[in-house]
Amino acid sequence: MIKKKIMAGVAIAGALIMAAGCSHVQPSVAEDAITTSHGFASNQKVVDVTCTGNSSKTGSGTTSWYFPANVRNYVTGPQGDRPQSTAAFTNSGGKGDPAISTYVETYVGWEVNPAICSKKNHFAFASHFLQFCLKYGCASNDAQNNEANASKNRSSDNGWLKMVDEIFPRAVDNATRSSMVSEKPTIWESSGQAQWPNLGDKIAKSLSVELQILDGSKAENQPDYFCGPGSTLTKCRPFLVQINGVSPTDQGIVQAYQQQQQANFSQQAAAARLHLAQTLYGKDAGWFLGMFDLTQKCHTCTIYAGNAPFHP
Repeated sequence: MIKKKIMAGVAIAGALIMAAGCSHVQPSVAEDAITTSHGFASNQKVVDVTCTGNSSKTGSGTTSWYFPANVRNYVTGPQGDRPQSTAAFTNSGGKGDPAISTYVETYVGWEVNPAICSKKNHFAFASHFLQFCLKYGCASNDAQNNEANASKNRSSDNGWLKMVDEIFPRAVDNATRSSMVSEKPTIWESSGQAQWPNLGDKIAKSLSVELQILDGSKAENQPDYFCGPGSTLTKCRPFLVQINGVSPTDQGIVQAYQQQQQANFSQQAAAARLHLAQTLYGKDAGWFLGMFDLTQKCHTCTIYAGNAPFHP
């Protein structure tokens, strides 16, 4: 009887110890969490991945790393994540027009690839991503459960920003430049702005390749670490790239364009004015317009429309 009580007490104590040693992993609605083992004799490997909307319990001797899993953005241009716009050359116009150097402002929408939640090959993808991520200290050991992000620089942890600021500027620049070389030098003009959505799509396609090179996912033979908004566990969607602005680096080009636009406007206005006068005055329209302009130029003049009086 005593032996049974002792055994029961040991079992209860063991259960309490195990319960006390468990870790409850519950990311916020905007996070994922990767849990690794640690401690003496640990293999230091990923033991679980807990994604948005889920929770899990892990044993003692583990560490959970929380990182953003919601849609993020990276803005290149004034008041953006990087205030310097991308300098990029256009193509020549094909009519003897030279290529021009431009400043390109972009908005990129992206997120961490949801395939991070895959348990395939013992969490291989999550493991590779975490190795890359921890280089910058981009993950936190605490879930986001308050409004602290509101007071953080760009609403993000410092380590996360170090990661973003190391790879995204170069990737965005490279993707933008490789895409701009196929664009006409008129891309910045009002008539060329209709091509901006197509330019954004080209940059998005190239951006995926550039990021794979810079973040090491290609070298590790892994899927993209980063995808476009709306991606799923099985589908990495293209990045969302919007063109916020394109302008020549040479202000002389802008001034020449504005002068040409003004000249075109004046010519169109003159043609419309003559057409109206011809409707009213027929073949004498030019004479009537000339007389009208003359009276507007000299308000104090006495003008005779016909035979002037003769005073010998």
